Amino acid sequence: MKADWQTLPPLSTGIIVPFLIQGLPSLAERSYAMADTTAVLDRNVFDVGAFSAVDVVPTVWKVSVPREHRKNAQGTVVPVVIHIEDVTTTPGRRYPFNPAVLPQIELRTADGTVVQAFANMTNVGTGVYEYTYQLSGSAVKSSYYARFTAVNGSITAVTPPVRVFDVV
Repeated sequence: MKADWQTLPPLSTGIIVPFLIQGLPSLAERSYAMADTTAVLDRNVFDVGAFSAVDVVPTVWKVSVPREHRKNAQGTVVPVVIHIEDVTTTPGRRYPFNPAVLPQIELRTADGTVVQAFANMTNVGTGVYEYTYQLSGSAVKSSYYARFTAVNGSITAVTPPVRVFDVV
């Protein structure tokens, strides 16, 4: 059987699970037809090398700000923490994941004014990143929203704006 998945016969039901991972030619020859009712990661179908870390979509799973920093006075230091997880390789499960490039954060006020252009966050553990923002003494009293980007290989994930803290 050829390793090229395009030469495999079409199926009336199910999907083709190709193992075309560069550097693993033995896996490429083990393409299987999988019925719709089969578990997604059946150990009889998938091999350990079935996924490449480059193919993982970095998912911002959780954004957190300590309770004491949700409402801030001007001049306060506010830590923003995100958790990035791999939800691609094992559907139904999540694993902490470090993307290839440091995630970035952008902060805006409620009216859309950018107060912090995209800046790198600091890795503080597997899949955990922190950014510490110093509010100026004249910071606008408003709700502040953040967007995050995470890049892994050719995949870039960008979150919609999320309310992270208020300046009162």
